[in-house]
Amino acid sequence: MMGEELTSGQSDYKESLYFGKEHGKAHPKVLAGLPFHGNNLYPSQVPELKTDVLKWFKHMSVLGDALLQGIA
Repeated sequence: MMGEELTSGQSDYKESLYFGKEHGKAHPKVLAGLPFHGNNLYPSQVPELKTDVLKWFKHMSVLGDALLQGIA
């Protein structure tokens, strides 16, 4: 909802989407009620977004592993 995003405690009119690694309902961090753990919530207006986001995470994980192996 507009105006719910806060910057330095003040309402602003910037909105954004946050995505992270998905954890199923039985994951210990989900069961512990930790914020920002669980499955992402995707807007129904963009049905292909979930597939695209999960594919992007997979590719970035492969890239990150390759970079770390190169540095090591």
